[in-house]
Amino acid sequence: VECVITAFDVTEKILETQLISRFTMMGYEVVGLLGVPSRQVRYFRLKPMRFGMLFEHYEDYFESIEGDLEKVIAPDQRAAVSRALRLETILDALREAPSYDFSFEVTTSDGRHRHKLLQFSYLDEARDTIFLCKSDTTSQYQLEHEQISRLREAKLEADQANAAKSTFLASMSHDLRTPLNGIVGFTDLALGETDPARKQEYLHKVRSSGTLLLDLVNDTLELSRIESGKAALSPEAVN
Repeated sequence: VECVITAFDVTEKILETQLISRFTMMGYEVVGLLGVPSRQVRYFRLKPMRFGMLFEHYEDYFESIEGDLEKVIAPDQRAAVSRALRLETILDALREAPSYDFSFEVTTSDGRHRHKLLQFSYLDEARDTIFLCKSDTTSQYQLEHEQISRLREAKLEADQANAAKSTFLASMSHDLRTPLNGIVGFTDLALGETDPARKQEYLHKVRSSGTLLLDLVNDTLELSRIESGKAALSPEAVN
């Protein structure tokens, strides 16, 4: 009886499997290593995009990008996405910052619109290999737009409230000026009048204007209490 016993070190394979599993949990779909001199990219697809596609394969970077542009990018956006994902654009960006991010919209085979994020950074100090990863940011995009929509609605409501307050203040200024003019005018007349009966008549008009002014001020304060939620209801019998 003959047999052959072979031992293999599978540490790297297990680590690779764990790494890919971790990337998948973090929401990444594709990671890759792009060789700057060769312009060849080694893709590690964490999920197969279509039947028969290999999880790991080499491609020419330009051909892989242009091929995806034709399939999933809207015609009116292809030129802009192509410029943003050129190797020269990426290298220029990495000279200014440690990483380069680019978001774009794709259309799936069933007509749905998804938002993707591509991130690029150098793998090490040699700067001859770029690490890239692609993730789906559709849910984040939708959440941000919902928040922006709510902020727009809140701003519109605030603008409308400010406009209403401005109109109210302009109207109140006019309404307050009328009784104040009456108080000042009839007080001057009363001070210069020697006839007791006429003086008394002027003082009554001053009191009437003062009462009207006090009612306007009380109404304004009541509106402020209503707006701040501090208004108190006072039930009473009415006809």
